[in-house]
Amino acid sequence: MDERQNESLLRYAEILKGEDVDLAVAVGRHSEHLGVGSAIWADIKSKISLKEGMTLIDIGCGCGEVTEQCLKDASEYRLKLHLVDIPEALSRVKRQMVGLIPNSTLFWDKPFPQVIAERSFPKKVDVVLAYSVLHYTDQPEVFIDVAVNLLEEGGVLLLGDLPNVHKKGRFLSSRTGREFEAEYQGVTVNELPKYKDQFDYYDKCENQNKKINDELIMYVMNKYRAEGYDVFCLSQADGLPFCRTREDILICRK
Repeated sequence: MDERQNESLLRYAEILKGEDVDLAVAVGRHSEHLGVGSAIWADIKSKISLKEGMTLIDIGCGCGEVTEQCLKDASEYRLKLHLVDIPEALSRVKRQMVGLIPNSTLFWDKPFPQVIAERSFPKKVDVVLAYSVLHYTDQPEVFIDVAVNLLEEGGVLLLGDLPNVHKKGRFLSSRTGREFEAEYQGVTVNELPKYKDQFDYYDKCENQNKKINDELIMYVMNKYRAEGYDVFCLSQADGLPFCRTREDILICRK
């Protein structure tokens, strides 16, 4: 486990100690995002094309509204569902969503990719979902490669909610982005930091994993297309919490 991943999981475990934490904060979002889980899951579902009887691994599943929606569809589609997260998150799922959990659901309380060493962990699956988790590792290329190697023929990997620092820089250096950010923060446009372009933002921004950037997106596109996969960079549906500054990558094994 790399340093960023270790620190992120420790912070996450600390957040989950609070019994009154809301479902948005519990998965690393803001309280005002409570209630958007069904819209997030609908966007995910439109990209992974669920079919009855599929095997799905949800890496960093969390314990919020998206997990609730995933469990509901696991029942409807009779999915073989594998939930991967820290013990604190999975215990919340088991405790708070007990009526939604299909009997076939398996829980894995070790971090990814270390969890794949478990003897009974699935070797090949139809869907791998890693939503809003890639920026919590300093080794995104390793994470992605291990996830891709889990795909059955015809399987798909959705790397969702990627906080691409260059994409955010393009937005915040635009007039539209600055006006949006000013309204969101409740300040005037002139009170915001100014960025010439995405590269200026990259140099100046803090508290972001700068390894999630345009170079990584292009690396993934080029590497896996060269290996025979279809790879798509997808926008998020309007109305999702970070749709203007984040994007998804879908990798499909032929």
